[in-house]
Amino acid sequence: MANKEVEMGLMGEEDDGSLEGRAKYQPVSGFSTTSVFARTPIKSTDGYEILMFQERSVFVFIFVLYALISPLVFRYGMGSNLKPVQSPKDFKRMTNATMEIFADWHDCITCRDVIGVTLKNITVTVKNVTSPNPESNTPSLALFASQDLTYWYSIFKPRKFQRAFIDNWSYSKFMAFNNSGVGCLGGVYHNYILACMNTLNLADELELGEKIRDPPMNDRCFQMVGLCGIPCVDSTIGEDVKYFKGCDDGVLNLDMITSNATETYDNGEFTSIWGDGINWVEWIVLATIFLDCFGNILRYLPVMSGRPTELESARSCLCEGISVLGCASPFVSEDEAIFLRSLIGRTATVFHTVGGRHNLQGLYFDTIVNEKRLKGEANRKHLWLSWLEFITLIARIGSEGEIEEVEVEDDGFIYEDAHPDESGGEVGQKNPLTRQNTNASAGGRARAGTINQVPENLRANTNIQAASTMTYLPSKPVSNSGVGTLRVNNDEVVNFDKRMRNSEYHRGSIGGGDGRMSMGGRKSIVNNDGKGGGLRMVNIPRSGPNGEEGNVGNLEWNEDMFEEREIAPFDQEEDLVFDMADLLPLICFLDGWLEAIKDREWTFNYLKKREGIEQIFNVAPLEVYFNDADLLMAHNCLKNLFDAFVGLLPDDEDDKVPMFAEKYDEINWIVERRGLPDWTITWSLFSRARLRPFTLKALGNPPKPHPHFECTRIKPGAIVFKMPDPDLPPHDAPENFLAARSYTYIVKEFQRSAEGTECVCLPWPPLSEDDDAYRENVAEIIPLAELGLVEQNRGKAGALNVYKELLRTKASQFVAEQNIYVPVQVFMGIIDARHMLAEPEIFWNDALPFFARDRQSGKSAKDYGESTTTQQCIMVQYPQFFSNVNRDDFLDNKNSAYYTIWQTLRDCSKCITSSGTNAIWEITDPTFTFATTSRIEDTGTSQNYIPKYIAVHLPCFVAFGIAKQTEDYIEAVYRWSTGAVELFWATVTSPAISHHVLVGILAFIFLLACFKSSGFWYALWVMVFIFGTLQASSDKANGRRPLRRPIVSTTIVMNTMYWISNLLSTIWMVLIPIRIAFYSEVPLSESLQRSLFWGFAALIIRTPPAMLTDRLVNMCRFLSLKTDDWNYAMVLWRSSQLYSCSFAYSLLSIITGTGNAFKAKFRDKDLTMWSSFRVSDAVMKQAWSKVSSASCCSGAWWGAIGAFIKLKFKKFLASFTMPDVLTKWYSLFLFLLQVTCIFVSMNLTNASDTTAIFITLMVCGLNLLLCIDITVLLLPSITLIIGRPARPEYIFAFLGLTVVVSALVNGDTTAQEWHEIAKLDLW
Repeated sequence: MANKEVEMGLMGEEDDGSLEGRAKYQPVSGFSTTSVFARTPIKSTDGYEILMFQERSVFVFIFVLYALISPLVFRYGMGSNLKPVQSPKDFKRMTNATMEIFADWHDCITCRDVIGVTLKNITVTVKNVTSPNPESNTPSLALFASQDLTYWYSIFKPRKFQRAFIDNWSYSKFMAFNNSGVGCLGGVYHNYILACMNTLNLADELELGEKIRDPPMNDRCFQMVGLCGIPCVDSTIGEDVKYFKGCDDGVLNLDMITSNATETYDNGEFTSIWGDGINWVEWIVLATIFLDCFGNILRYLPVMSGRPTELESARSCLCEGISVLGCASPFVSEDEAIFLRSLIGRTATVFHTVGGRHNLQGLYFDTIVNEKRLKGEANRKHLWLSWLEFITLIARIGSEGEIEEVEVEDDGFIYEDAHPDESGGEVGQKNPLTRQNTNASAGGRARAGTINQVPENLRANTNIQAASTMTYLPSKPVSNSGVGTLRVNNDEVVNFDKRMRNSEYHRGSIGGGDGRMSMGGRKSIVNNDGKGGGLRMVNIPRSGPNGEEGNVGNLEWNEDMFEEREIAPFDQEEDLVFDMADLLPLICFLDGWLEAIKDREWTFNYLKKREGIEQIFNVAPLEVYFNDADLLMAHNCLKNLFDAFVGLLPDDEDDKVPMFAEKYDEINWIVERRGLPDWTITWSLFSRARLRPFTLKALGNPPKPHPHFECTRIKPGAIVFKMPDPDLPPHDAPENFLAARSYTYIVKEFQRSAEGTECVCLPWPPLSEDDDAYRENVAEIIPLAELGLVEQNRGKAGALNVYKELLRTKASQFVAEQNIYVPVQVFMGIIDARHMLAEPEIFWNDALPFFARDRQSGKSAKDYGESTTTQQCIMVQYPQFFSNVNRDDFLDNKNSAYYTIWQTLRDCSKCITSSGTNAIWEITDPTFTFATTSRIEDTGTSQNYIPKYIAVHLPCFVAFGIAKQTEDYIEAVYRWSTGAVELFWATVTSPAISHHVLVGILAFIFLLACFKSSGFWYALWVMVFIFGTLQASSDKANGRRPLRRPIVSTTIVMNTMYWISNLLSTIWMVLIPIRIAFYSEVPLSESLQRSLFWGFAALIIRTPPAMLTDRLVNMCRFLSLKTDDWNYAMVLWRSSQLYSCSFAYSLLSIITGTGNAFKAKFRDKDLTMWSSFRVSDAVMKQAWSKVSSASCCSGAWWGAIGAFIKLKFKKFLASFTMPDVLTKWYSLFLFLLQVTCIFVSMNLTNASDTTAIFITLMVCGLNLLLCIDITVLLLPSITLIIGRPARPEYIFAFLGLTVVVSALVNGDTTAQEWHEIAKLDLW
C-alpha cells in the first residue's frame, strides 16, 4: 500500500533453521510495500486461455450489439403507433354567392297507389359569385341526391366540361335536367336534391351515382341550395301529409348538412406521432424496461475489461518472505455445535498454511472474537480452552518416538523420507510422492495444478518435480482437491489422498498392516490414574482394508502392555514448541475429521444443538489415524472434549457495570521446520470492550454531561480512551493497546488552545457512587487527536476495526521479537461464525500469490493489466457455500447467482465486492479501516478501496456455511437492502458522489437516445461507445486495465441502488395483471404496429442478456470445478423467485435506511448495529408463566396480565416492521391477485376476447410460478389447496380449475350443454 514507512525485504535462510544469524531483509529498490515475494509469476493454464478467448469473444460481440441496438427498440415503441393522416375540412361560410333552384313539379306516376312528386327541368341560377380562392379553378356546379341526409350520391355529369362552370360572374343559369326528371321524390325513403357550387370541379370528377364523402357539405361547397320532396304515402290512409326531417315546404334545411366547426378526415395516408397515445401506465412500463436495459449494460460491462481469475493459476506461483496472517471469526450468539465445526476447520487451516507450499515465515494469529458480552462469553472461553487442551494433548501423543517408514502400496496417507531422485515423475505415473493415476477424477473433471518452480532449497534436497509436487483433483460432493500436500521440513513432504477420507473405506488403522504409515513406533501409554493403568475400552468400531466391519477387539489395557510414558498436562499459561513432523498425527486426524464432516454435513441437524454436536463427534476418525495405546489416549482426549461441549457450561457473570473492558487470552505455539523458517501460531480469544447502557438513576444521577452509550464521534458525554504512546517499545504493543483501552474517560467539554482542540476528560465509570475524583471534577486535559472512542461502532464492523488494531500491535511485537528491521505485510482473514473452513490448503496458500510481488521488478505476481506499482491487490474473496440447503431453496438462501456468476463477472475488472466472510484483506496500511457508514461493512469497505486497489475473486468454495432459517434469512436480505440504502445516502453526500454523476451522465444520454425523436441523441450514444473503445485501447497501451475506472463507478452505483430494481418488481407482478384483467388493456398495444414492441423487446432486450449469462455460466463451470454439474438455470430461477416477492421488505428498507442515514448524519447514529424485530416466543412464554403462577385477581396477577397484554400488543405492532411478516402477506397477496385477475378476465372484462384471455393466463400463470413456492414456504397451510411441493403441474391444474369454474359462473355453457358434451365427448 501507499505507505512511505513500509519497506520490504527477504529473510535469509540458514540450514539450522534457527532465527539467530539469519540475514536481515534487504529492501527492494523503488518498491517498499511488500514483504511477500513471488519466485515465479502467476501463469494461467492453456485450457483457461482457450476457453476465455472463445467465451469473451462471443460475449463482447453480443454485448456491443445489445448496447447499440436496444435504444432502437425504445425508439420503435415511441414512433410505432401509426395513424391515418387527417386532412382538414375547411368549412366555408356561405356568403360569397346567391343561388336559386327551380324545378317543374309533376305527379309521380311510378308511385302507383301512393301520392308522390317528381322533378323536371331543374334549373340553378347563381348570382354575384366571388371565388373563395382566386388561385383555384373557376367555380363549378355539382348536384347530389340523398335519401336520408347521411349518404349522398352524385347525380349530375356534364356532357361537356364547360357546362359545369359559370359563364358570367354576375349571373349564370344552369339547366341541369332539361326536359328530363330525376325520378320520383318519395317512395319509402326521404329524398333530397342539393346544388353545390364548388371550386373542385366535382361534377366532372365524380361518376353518376358515385358515393361522396359524408356531410358536412360546406367543406367542399362554398354555396348550396336544396330541394326536398314529400314522401309517397298510402292514399287509403287519409292522413294529412307531413313534411319529413330537414324539409321545410319543399326546401332543404341546409343546417342539417353544414357545420362551422373545424374537423378532419382520413386522406388514405398514414403517419406516426412520436410518443403519441402513451398513457401513464405505459410510461411506467417503458421506464421499468429502460432501467432494466441500462442496468444490464452496467452489469455486463466488466467483461470488457479483462478475464476472470483462475484458481489453478495461483498454483504456478511460489511465495517467499515474511508475513503476519490474522484470521478472525466474530461470534455473537452461535451455539456450541457451530463453534465446534468452526474450530475444526480453522485449526486445520492453520497447519496447512504453516506447512504450505510457500517458503514463508511469520505469525499466524488465530482469533475468536466475541462481539457481544455476557452472552456466552464465559461458555465460549471454556470451550476454547477445552479445544486447545485437546489439540495440545493430541500433538503430544505423537511427539515422542520415531516414525516407522513403510512401503506404500495403495491410496491413502503417505509419509516417507525423500531423497534426491534424478528420474523425476509425471502426473499420472507412480512415484514415491504421488498417487497412482492421480489424474483420475473422483467424480469430477481431473485437472492437474502445475508448479513450474520449486524453492531451490527444497528442490535440492527432495525428489519433488515441477509437475508432481501437487496434484489438484476435484472430489464430489464437497472436496475440491483429491491430493493434499504438507511440507514438514526441508527434507520431507507429505502427500495424502483426501478422496479416501470421504468414504468408509479409509476407516482402517494406518498401522493396521494395510501399507499405510504406522504410528506404532510412537510408544505411548495413558496415565489416567497416575499409575499408568486402569483404562478399558471395548468394541471401538472400525473396518478392515477391504471394508469389512470389525473392532479393536475388547482391548484391555494394563500397565504391562506397553512401555509406560507420561503425557504432560495442558497448561493454558504455557507457550509450546513443536516440530512440524511431530504434529502430523494431529494434522492428519483434523483433516480426516474435517473431510468426514464435509462428506456428511448435509445430514447433520444443527437446529438441535445436542444432536449436531453428537453427529460431529460420531464421525471423528480416531481409529483411522491412531492405533494401540495412542488410540486409547486420543480417544480419552476426545471424550473429555465431548464432555466439555455437552456438559454443564459455566454461567456468565453479570457484574452490573456500564462498561466491559477488553478480555484477551492467548496461547503461543512455535512450529519448527528443519531447514525452513519457523512459524509462530497464536491461538487467541478476544472479547472487545462494550458499553452497557445504564439509566441515569442506575449511574447515581451523575452530573452533566450525561454519558453517550451510542456515539460515533467524540463529543461531550462520549466514552473515550487515551491512545498509547507510539514511541513505546513495540515488544509490549499489545499489552499497551489493551491497557490503554481499559482506562476510560468521559468527555466533559472541549477547549481551544495554541496546540489545537483539547478535551477536558473525567475518569469513567466512577469506582463507586461516592467516587471523589468524579464528584469533584478532577479532570485531565487530553488533546483531541490522542483520544479514541472505546466503542465507536457496536456492530461487526466495530469489532473488526478493534481486532484490526490488535492484529497490528501483534505484528509490531512479532517483528520486534524476531529482530526484523523492516515492516511486514499484515493480512486479515474473516471467517464468520457460521462458516467452517473446508479447504484448509487453499484458503491462504492460493490467496497469498495475488498479494505477492516480484522481488526484482516490484511488479505484481499476477498481471492485472496495471503497470503501476501502486495498483496492488487489497482483497481476495472466496464465494460462500451453504451445505444445509437442498434444492427447495425457494428464498435463494445460497445466493449462488451472486456468489458465482456475478462475482465472476465483476472479477473481470478486478473490482468485486466483499461478501463479508471468506475474505482476506491486506491491512498493512495504518489508515485502513472497515467501513462503518452502513450495516453492510463488506460492501462499504469494498466501495472505499476498489477505486485504488485490485480486488480478486477466487472461484473455490473454501468454507461451508450454515444457512439461516426462513425468517432470519428474510431479515438478512432486508438488512442488506437497508444497508444499500444507507450506503447510497452516505455516498451521495460525500466526494464519492462523482461515481453517481458519471453513471448519471451515461444514463441521461442513453435515455435521450431511447426516447427523443431526434437522431442526434442516438448518434451521441454511438459516439459514447466509440469513445469507450478508444479509451479502452488507450488504457491497454498505457498499462492500465481497460475501462476499469468507469466500471468501478458502475459497480458502486449498482451496489447502492439495486433496491430500485426490487421496487419495480410490482410493475410485472401487480400493475400489468390488473391492467389486463380489470381494464382490458395490454400496455403498449394500442395498435398492431406498436404491439410489436413486445416482440422486439423479447428478442433484443431480453434475449441478449440471457446469452451473455450463458457465456458467464460456461466460464463458471470451468473456473469452479464444483459447479460442473450445477443446474445454473435453477440458480437463476431461484434468484427470480426472491425478486418477485422483494417489494415489501425493499420498501421497508428504504424507509428505515433513509431514516437511519439522516440520523447518522445529524445525530451520530451507529449504523453497524441492528437488532431483531420480533418479540420471541420464549419471552411470551415467560410472561404467561407469571400470569399462571400468580393468584387470580391478585395484585401480582393484574400486573402480570398487564405485562402480557403489553407484550402482545408490542408483538402485533412489531409485525408491521418485520420483513418476514410483510413478505409473507405480500406473497399471499400476489398469489390471490393472479387468481383474481384470471377469474375477472375470463368472466367479466375479456369474456369474449380470446386473445386477452390468453395473455392473462400467460402473464398471471408465470407470476404464479414465481411467487407460489415462497407463498407455500411462508404459509404452509395453503398447501391444503394447491398441494406441496408446488410443482408446475399443480399450477397448471389450478389454472385449469379456475378456467372451468369461471366458465360455470359465467353461464356461457348451460347445464344441458355440459350434459351433451359429457355424453358425446367423454363416453
